[in-house]
Amino acid sequence: MRYIGSGTARTAEEVEASLPRLLEPPLRPGLGLLAIEERGTGDFLGWTGLSVPRFLPSVMPAVEAGWRLRRRAWGRGIATEASRAALRRCWPTSISPMRAASS
Repeated sequence: MRYIGSGTARTAEEVEASLPRLLEPPLRPGLGLLAIEERGTGDFLGWTGLSVPRFLPSVMPAVEAGWRLRRRAWGRGIATEASRAALRRCWPTSISPMRAASS
């Protein structure tokens, strides 16, 4: 949570209020969130993916790579691995490399 908002954990009410936005269909094909599960146990650890950061109009047009993980998954390289997988899965269909290079 260090880089999200004030750096504090959200309340249950704040999480509940954010769910409709998180569950909206992606704005473009290839964008969206992917669940991160722990190998072996299948436990949900968080999510990663590509999305349009509509909450940051000053950076538009843009596509953001992001992730959120449970604290017990921090420091294990999971965010890096999952984000790379999301980019491999999403990049070819969501962003033209020429467009990305000109941004």
